[in-house]
Amino acid sequence: MTLLISGLVIFAVIHFVPSFPGVKKSMQSSLGKLGYRGVFSGISLLGLVLMIYGYSVAQPESAVAWDLPSWGRSVNHGLMLIAFILLAASGSRGNIVKYIRHPMSLAVIIWGVAHLLANETVADVVLFGGILAWAIVAIIFAFVRNNVAEIATGAVAVRNDLVAIVTGVFVYVLFVWRVHEWLIGVRPIP
Repeated sequence: MTLLISGLVIFAVIHFVPSFPGVKKSMQSSLGKLGYRGVFSGISLLGLVLMIYGYSVAQPESAVAWDLPSWGRSVNHGLMLIAFILLAASGSRGNIVKYIRHPMSLAVIIWGVAHLLANETVADVVLFGGILAWAIVAIIFAFVRNNVAEIATGAVAVRNDLVAIVTGVFVYVLFVWRVHEWLIGVRPIP
């Protein structure tokens, strides 16, 4: 469990660096923009690897935290479809981003809730709950900074929204069909 928690902390801390412009500028001035990106990416990857490996070691021996609701797995699928659409929209400039403002963080929050509804061990709570908590704090930081990108309007926004929806649905289907099992080792639909 130590590796899992360490990975979560490393991942969360490095992702909060951009929330503090002074720290980010200081790092960029000493490392250069490319060096900063390299260090940021390297530390993020380290945190991610520690999370994944730590979870894979801790999960099989982890105690059951709660009884899953009978409807949990079904709701998980609906929430994950929404999460994939929001994730696809996060890189676009459309109405989804205009009204939601932080679709990637919201997608991560939905992902965390969905996975807590379908998983029951303490390791699951640490991983999915930890990332869920990080995403909630990230949204709070973003609102405090009032960090909002310029959003397209009209036909361009609608087209971008349609592309995000189609892309999100397509990637969701791929994940349910094979990718989740290939990456994680678990079939979402038994």
